[in-house]
Formats: sequence, structure tokens, C-alpha cells
Amino acid sequence: MKATITGIGVVGGFGCGVSALEKAAAESTGIPAKTFKIRTTDVQADVSCFLADTTSLAAFVPRKALRRIDHFARLALLGSYLALADAGLDENRRGRMGIVVATGYGSTCDTFDFLNTTLDEDDPCSSPIRFANSVHSAAAAHIAAFLGEHGPTLTINQYDMSVPLAFQTACQWLEEDRVDSVLVGGADEFSRAMGFYTQHLQPGRKSGPPPDDAITQSPVGEGSAFFVLEKDSEEPSSYAHVSSAGVTAMNGSPDAAPPGTKMIVNPDSRRTAPQRGNTECASFAHLYGSLPVGMAFDIAMAAIMLKTGKRYPAGTAIAGDRRQKVTPLRAAQVRDHQHIGCLKFGLAGDVGLVVLSTK
Repeated sequence: MKATITGIGVVGGFGCGVSALEKAAAESTGIPAKTFKIRTTDVQADVSCFLADTTSLAAFVPRKALRRIDHFARLALLGSYLALADAGLDENRRGRMGIVVATGYGSTCDTFDFLNTTLDEDDPCSSPIRFANSVHSAAAAHIAAFLGEHGPTLTINQYDMSVPLAFQTACQWLEEDRVDSVLVGGADEFSRAMGFYTQHLQPGRKSGPPPDDAITQSPVGEGSAFFVLEKDSEEPSSYAHVSSAGVTAMNGSPDAAPPGTKMIVNPDSRRTAPQRGNTECASFAHLYGSLPVGMAFDIAMAAIMLKTGKRYPAGTAIAGDRRQKVTPLRAAQVRDHQHIGCLKFGLAGDVGLVVLSTK
């Protein structure tokens, strides 16, 4: 069964909203990264990162209500409200709505902060608010509470494959008529610990030779990308249809993609992608950085291109044992083939694929 994307909400280092992502994609120079200094007992590292601003959330939620909400949940909340607004849905028009939140890092920052307070002898009284926010499902719970939704709510925390699994779950709920619509998306926040770890894996780091599993040099990113999925329809306001979504074993050529499907490859994984022959692909990680749920932003880019038919400058991706510039998806190619697949290779040998189509 197909599902229709009727609304998209994105927030990241590029800004807030679909228009901000489109504007960033049109800029060939990309987004300037910020530098975050991390000090440890041994070394100091300067980590390049894309940080997201959630001040726009005040347009949807009173500031007073956000006092106990951490940055991770705010990212997810802002993406959710933007997606619902883009779909034209208010609380009287949503019907039975499910919520699926994908994350890789989860509430890592609050977890580490909470653990630090428990280990600090000078602070025996740990914060209950920080403990509550350290639970990985806290963001989904906040979304359901603020939206007043009582339908099924799920958090999927799988580092590499959380996004395709979330879309697979959302489509399954719609097919089984459990809900009328699903708010599905991914969110991750910048963590100093993961930022330092990612910097350590960079091929250009100064201390020691690069490890065998070195990843792309995209700056560390944070943000959220959420989508409103409804049962398949031919509404002209929709972005695209989700033809298939899921995770399979690594075989180099996922069978779920129709012949001639153009691919958007997410190079965030520490596993290099195998060669895909003459399949044309693109990468847009230079817009939102390297983060586990980067595939959600890839899906947003695919939906935007299928709706508008525009082409955008591509970044770089990993292919085999070398970095190569990938081929940009031209507008004519998008209209002719009418399929774009979002692909990600996992460290455990699995591959996630979400295929979007115009009909």
C-alpha cells in the first residue's frame, strides 16, 4: 500500500522550514559550519558542526510551557508543528493520528548530564526533570502531550536504520487502518561526546593514521525532519507517494526500487557504500551534516524534488574505498523517471531504502 506525504517540517543548521531547506539546496556553496571546542583531560578538539535554532517553536507553544523541555524534544516538537502546519492540519482536522519518532543518538546529552550528577559527590540530589528527559521516548511523549493525541506513539532507536523502520511502521499502521494519518520523522541533537568521537574518525585528523571505518567529512549535524503521511490519495497539494520502505540485508542492489530509480545516498554510516554501477545518485549531507537520522532529510529533499521538478547541486558520497562527486539529479530526470530512492548502508551489513514516486 502506498502512503501520501502531505506535509513536511524540517529544522537544522540550514534554518527552519521547507523553504529554508530549498534555499540552502539552491546555494552551491552550502551552509557555513560552526566550530565547537571540546576539551578532555588529554586533548582539545575543534569539531565542525551544524547547530539548529528552535526559537521558532514559540510561535506554536507558549514559552512558559517549554521551561522543562530539553533541546532534543524541542527539535522534535518544532519539526512536528511545522509538518502539521505544512499539511494544513489543525487539532480539529487530524482525526486518528499516530506518532513515530526515529532517533539514533536519542537523549544522549541529558543521559550523560544525569549520570554526571549522580557521580558528583557534591550534588547528591539529581534533577528529576533531567532524568525524565533522559528517557529516549521522552520526545515522542512530549509531542503526543502537546498535540493532545491519544493514538499509538512509538520511538524507534536504531542507530543506522531508525528512519526506514519508522516509515515502514507508519505505512503498516495506515494499511491496517489503525490510524487516519501518521506523524513520522527523525530527530537527533548535537552531543559533545558523539561530536568528539566523530571527529576522531575523520580521515584528516592530525593524530595517528585514519581508521579503516573513517566516515565522510560532513560536519556533525543536528535537527529534525517530520512528515505527515495519509492514506494514498491524488491530492494536488501532496508532495509524493511512499512506494516502499524497509530494511533488507546487504546485497548491493535493493530489489524494492523500480528499474531506473534515481538514488539519494546518505553517507553518514561508518560503512562505505558499494559501487552501484551506472545508477545515478546524489548526496545532500552538506546541507544538514552527519547525523543518524540524516536519511529523513534525504526523504524531504526527494519529496521536494518530485513535487517541484527542480535540480540541486549535489555533494559528495562514499563509493567503495574512495570519495567521489556524485551526479546531480536533473529536473528532466526527475520528471521522466518519477521515482527517487533514499538509500543508507548500515554498519551491521543492512541497507535501508525508502522509495518515493509521483504516482
